[in-house]
Amino acid sequence: FPYLKSGGIYVIEDLSFCRDNYKDGLTTFEFLKQLIDEINYTSTTWTGRAKNSVETLPKHIQAQLNLYRKDIDWMIIQPNLALLTKK
Repeated sequence: FPYLKSGGIYVIEDLSFCRDNYKDGLTTFEFLKQLIDEINYTSTTWTGRAKNSVETLPKHIQAQLNLYRKDIDWMIIQPNLALLTKK
């Protein structure tokens, strides 16, 4: 993902086989769910204003946020497939 150009699509396929630990003890599903939660927590509302600012979160929570969160434009999760687009 760090090498993907802006507007590029990152594809994760065969999710049905991704039950083993992926990163930091998380499965791929848990990792993707964490990204979804963080993107929606810090994204803008329909009014264009940020719902929550990462900078206003306690430092110990900021340290736990996924570094990829800020670079993801959108995500689609379907059976056995995840698509992520880079901003």
